[in-house]
Amino acid sequence: FSHTLKLFLSEKMPPHRQTRKKSPTVATTEGEGEYGAAAAAAATTTTTTDDDDDLEEVEDLSDSEDGSNNDMDDDDDDDDDDDDSDDYDDLDDTLLDEVMNLEKKVETSKGRDYGAHAKLLLKLRQAKLKERLEESRVAFDRKFSLSEEQWLSWLEDKMTELKKCASGKKRKEIEAYIQELFERATATLPASVPVWLKYLSFSVAKTSEDTEEDRRQFYERSCKIVAKDYRRGNAFWLAYRAFESSQIESPEKKSRVQAVSTRALETPLEKLDELKEKILAEVENKDERNLYAKAYETGCKRRDLRKAFEDKVEETATKNATIKSDPKANLRAYRSYIVMEKTLQKKERNKELDESIESLYERALLRNPYEVSLWLEYAME
Repeated sequence: FSHTLKLFLSEKMPPHRQTRKKSPTVATTEGEGEYGAAAAAAATTTTTTDDDDDLEEVEDLSDSEDGSNNDMDDDDDDDDDDDDSDDYDDLDDTLLDEVMNLEKKVETSKGRDYGAHAKLLLKLRQAKLKERLEESRVAFDRKFSLSEEQWLSWLEDKMTELKKCASGKKRKEIEAYIQELFERATATLPASVPVWLKYLSFSVAKTSEDTEEDRRQFYERSCKIVAKDYRRGNAFWLAYRAFESSQIESPEKKSRVQAVSTRALETPLEKLDELKEKILAEVENKDERNLYAKAYETGCKRRDLRKAFEDKVEETATKNATIKSDPKANLRAYRSYIVMEKTLQKKERNKELDESIESLYERALLRNPYEVSLWLEYAME
């Protein structure tokens, strides 16, 4: 416990996150279809709330799967070189002074001044000093755990840089680096829906030579935590189902599509009705429709049982006024929810409920990262 607490106080990841397995690199699967592209396209925000407003529609990513951009000359890879130079000529003097003072504070503290270092990242991004910002982010990551907002801004900047590269060696290098960042981000913040949505978008748009099984494992990772998100988990299930549906016809294909569809419909999701309609729209077989109808009934019962808890968690989220008068309200809401899940787990002995408890702890810590007791309680699970 003292080791876990020490890690928490130094803002480093607890043991259960350090030992989390890393997922294989994911690749674009030809024909993954509109569900995969649409679900992935939802990742266009850098906000940290749990609202559906976070999800904005962007252009379909299908074009990225046919490799149409690869015909451009490799010489274009260096088009953005001029933008990467730290040129002070156009900087506001006040902003430049702030940057220099913050860099001095960070250097004096040997990187241990969290406040100064975090503010430096903001000012360097504002000043568009890309190389200095990258160096500071790497140094910050060595000392502290990045917040959701910090990870999202880093990922957004690198993906913007990737868009400027048409093809060739440089693009592959940037893709590999972004892949590494996503792995670290999802390992640090496994319950962050915005981070996972961006990862899903990136995985559909990028190109690599990963196997079908590698990609399947990517979806399985998302299903463990974020696909259980009450308000936005359906996007991941639709993408997973579209992936399995796009595979070459085989005896295993049908069973895999049915398994993913059944698991999705049994998950307590706010938009379960919408998910059911999208799945049944592609199914004609009567037996299969009956199978999904039973799964949907199970999902509805689970959803109804959790709705009040989910509403309370949302009501006490940090963006709402409630937090100002009662800063512990959200923590209590999560604790009540966790107690309910644990009670069900003891009664039913269901492995899926174990994952639901883990998902709730991760969500609670995402909202309440400085609650030592919550970290210790989670470490005991």
